[in-house]
Amino acid sequence: MNDSQVPVFIEGEIIDLVPLNSKNINLYVKWENTPNVRIYSRNIIPNTIEDMKKFFEPSKDRMKREINFEVWHKKDKKPIGFGEVNEIDWYGQKGWLGLVIGEPEYWGQKIG
Repeated sequence: MNDSQVPVFIEGEIIDLVPLNSKNINLYVKWENTPNVRIYSRNIIPNTIEDMKKFFEPSKDRMKREINFEVWHKKDKKPIGFGEVNEIDWYGQKGWLGLVIGEPEYWGQKIG
């Protein structure tokens, strides 16, 4: 994906938060199933490509309470992780943030 084609939710100095891209499903599944990622994301059961495809299916209910995004490394022009804000309470203006840096070479760099 060309960085000029990526619509940005939130722009940062090193990373941007951009919409998930269904073309990266294999990458998301790889990250979700990496043992060191699974430990910290509380992902006990391994995910399959089919699980991730179901996640990409439109859901009005999920859209009301959850925002998902990809972590895009600006300099390297590639996705390095993903995250979500879930259990959104629009009235109370609160929610839970989850973030995964899936690419090990970016761990420990104070990105997430």
